[in-house]
Amino acid sequence: MLLSAIRPAKENLLSPDRLGCLVILVREESLSFLAVRVLDAIIKNTNNHSHFLIIKKSQCDSLIANRRQCNTLLVLAETLTRVSSQRDNFAGGYWKKTPISSENILLSIEVEPERSFALDDALGILQCALPRDPLVHPIIKVPTREKFVVELKAGRGEAYVNSVLQGIPIILDVLCTSAKRQKREIDELVFVLGFSKSIGLIHEHLIQYLERCLSEMRKQSLSLDPACINRRIDGAIYVLFELTEKSAIQNFVSTATPILTELMIRGLQAPLFSRAVRRSFLKGIDFFAAQPALIAVIKSTDTDDARGFVIIQHSLAAESDLARASQGTELINRLSAISSKGKELLARDMRRTVPNPSFGPKASLAECIAWLSQSDINGHVRKTSYAKCLLLHYFNCLRPGLILWLSKNHPRIAMERNDVLELSALAGYDVPYIVSLNQRLFSTGLIAGLATPSRCSNIVEYFQQNLKNWKRRPRSREFPGTNTEQPLVSVLFTTYKPDIELFKLSLESILFQAYRNIEVIVIDDCSPLDTSRQLESLIGAIAEHHAHPVIYQRNNSNVRQYVSRNTAIALAKGEFIAIQDDDDISHPERLRLQIAPMLKDREIMATHANHIRISNNARIMSDGDGLGEIQGDAPVSFIWRRQVFKEIGSFLPTKTRGDIEFRTRMRHHYGHAAIQALRHPLVLVRGGMGTVSSDMEYYNRSALAALRYMMMHIPPGVDNSQDSKRWVPTLLE
Repeated sequence: MLLSAIRPAKENLLSPDRLGCLVILVREESLSFLAVRVLDAIIKNTNNHSHFLIIKKSQCDSLIANRRQCNTLLVLAETLTRVSSQRDNFAGGYWKKTPISSENILLSIEVEPERSFALDDALGILQCALPRDPLVHPIIKVPTREKFVVELKAGRGEAYVNSVLQGIPIILDVLCTSAKRQKREIDELVFVLGFSKSIGLIHEHLIQYLERCLSEMRKQSLSLDPACINRRIDGAIYVLFELTEKSAIQNFVSTATPILTELMIRGLQAPLFSRAVRRSFLKGIDFFAAQPALIAVIKSTDTDDARGFVIIQHSLAAESDLARASQGTELINRLSAISSKGKELLARDMRRTVPNPSFGPKASLAECIAWLSQSDINGHVRKTSYAKCLLLHYFNCLRPGLILWLSKNHPRIAMERNDVLELSALAGYDVPYIVSLNQRLFSTGLIAGLATPSRCSNIVEYFQQNLKNWKRRPRSREFPGTNTEQPLVSVLFTTYKPDIELFKLSLESILFQAYRNIEVIVIDDCSPLDTSRQLESLIGAIAEHHAHPVIYQRNNSNVRQYVSRNTAIALAKGEFIAIQDDDDISHPERLRLQIAPMLKDREIMATHANHIRISNNARIMSDGDGLGEIQGDAPVSFIWRRQVFKEIGSFLPTKTRGDIEFRTRMRHHYGHAAIQALRHPLVLVRGGMGTVSSDMEYYNRSALAALRYMMMHIPPGVDNSQDSKRWVPTLLE
């Protein structure tokens, strides 16, 4: 570690303005750590030349106490550097090594004026200057996800993660030498640490590191650049936040509060922490609910992430200053300050939010039109204009007057007529969209269409209206043949503390399918006893009026959705396996339409349909892959051949996105053509911030990104064993 930085007294042979500084370094430290200290000293030093005495740890204390000897060594270094022609060059300067003893060396580095000196320069000099002893001077490499996957496949994943855990302080020091490097590579550290089974130990390392950095900041250490200390604190807080699960948020509050308070008092920015709270904004909202004053740190940070989080927080907090504001100037100003790319990302991330109809618009019609009419430097771009409209929608500004303006002026802002149709549907003016959608459904031979959401007050009423309409339709398009001639389809439900009314409607939508040879398996994931009794009673009452067998089983402990689904697969007898979420409903022709392609073509191993997401207050929500798209690809609608689970394994024991991971594994094994997508919205899905998928996405964003990356590398044959957990980030297990 860096122990001292001493300038010589005036009586030295060389005048002080021509002398560099002498920095004492401990030889036993890693090369990476020494390189960080060398870079810190050179950045801090106002002269072009710096000197480093690299000695054994046992000699440090006595040397530091002897100021005269330090001054003598400094003068010696200056003299030797100036008179010696034996020196080594690097891009932008030169360096010289002077042996002081068999174990200690004096290293001198001069950087040319106006030239930059990077961490790689320091590391290269030290590698040449010091004896090559990997046990004494290991090079600390920043971890990467690619390296982790290699080690995991070789059975060394846990050892790799543990080695990274032990090197957290040094890795953070290395990353924080450059703002660009920190921003570019710190997510690699978060990725690898996210697979550690010792999250508590990681927190301990990070807290100790933060305490050290905070101490250095308060002492205004001469050995470190203040901007570098700020980056270290910001980086460590970022990692700590990303590796904090929901149940531990109060621990994070206790740790982060004094540190962020210090940054706030000093007027320092926290760009990485702002990025973290922007991406996992539900976690960020929980943090600032406990410490509302600290939002000043985010507001003072000049980044799109910081501005975006403030906007999201206001949209979700009914009592926020912006939510209470009667004028839209503040809203428009905040949105205008975000870049075009930032607006598009923000609009996509807010797609699960539902405007509160009890609030009026937060900007006037004139303000909205003026903002939409403003073009970027490259003119109007459709994605940016669409993002602007969506952001106005989230603040209740997409009202009839603005929709009418869009219908007449959409070409001026590079938008299309269908964009206005979709935006109108999202804003609750959905009759034209539903009419158009039903016309397309009927033209392809479907008998039943969808009800209009805006004519209902809540999602239960909307689902009830759909079932009522569907039951009035004749079943003229039932699957040909008797039930026994049709392959058996096992429809699997997994549930935990469901909304009983939604579960009832979901189950009825399956029992009313045009495809008749089905069995239903319900796995209750250890709901509270009262809820379990309600479920069992409801299932028994419904089953009495239907010929389809309905099997109910309650887990002895809560094992989550995908482990429960594996249990249901083991109980299933069907040739085909279908799934249904406990708060969704299926179109009456869903099973018939999805089974038909697999009966015609043995190469098709699975099918899925589209879905439309409906909010609790019965409003259509955007949920597709593209910005503002309404129809998503419904992984919750999959139907598989039973043999698929025998050939590529079962679902991973993850809290979320197990359907998507399984689809990715199928594509790797069978190819994309083995999965057929039906472009009909055959599933209506409950949406909003209260769902499991939203909670996971906006509370553990980095862990979810890590899982998505791992999906591309998980081998076929993964089963429900303990070993399969090594592919899942710890926060998602």
